[in-house]
Amino acid sequence: MTMQQSLDYIQENYKNTFFLDSGTLLGIHRDNQILKGDNDIDLGIIGDKTFLLDSFLIDFKTKPFKISKIYFNGILIKIKLRKNKYSIDVNIYYNLGSFLGFPVRSSPINNYFKRLIYFKSKSIEITNFTNQFKMFGVPFEILNDYLKDPYNTSKIEKYLAFRYGDWSKPSPNWNYLNDDGGFNNDLKLRDL
Repeated sequence: MTMQQSLDYIQENYKNTFFLDSGTLLGIHRDNQILKGDNDIDLGIIGDKTFLLDSFLIDFKTKPFKISKIYFNGILIKIKLRKNKYSIDVNIYYNLGSFLGFPVRSSPINNYFKRLIYFKSKSIEITNFTNQFKMFGVPFEILNDYLKDPYNTSKIEKYLAFRYGDWSKPSPNWNYLNDDGGFNNDLKLRDL
């Protein structure tokens, strides 16, 4: 199963479970394809829908994908499914008041942490690295509008504009941790 076949399969079979997110949404909306050079499919799910993950994980384990669940202080924040040269990243957005978001590593991934995430195929509990994380958040109104109507061009573009600014043309020097609008907030890890 190629990355494009995986994306097509997810959109056909799990469109009511996940929403396209990050670079995957950007590529599909702007370029009608996965971004060139991208090696992952970015999906999002709202925290109160995580009960829907079980059938998805059973399905993809048979494809076969290696699956890692990443927990932050006991809260599931990400699921990473890996196969060959690509991965499917499922970010779990939690209600943080006026934002929906999750913790993200705020410094380059060192080799120890990379081995934990990419080579261990079970669960990873993050408690010792909390000082290397910050909160990513999207205003509830923007993300909720997109989720209510995920095929509405204006709602997608409002979400993309929040995340990327001028999303309509590629920005070769764009940096996730420095440039993504999701990090322009006052959220603290304790908000989770």
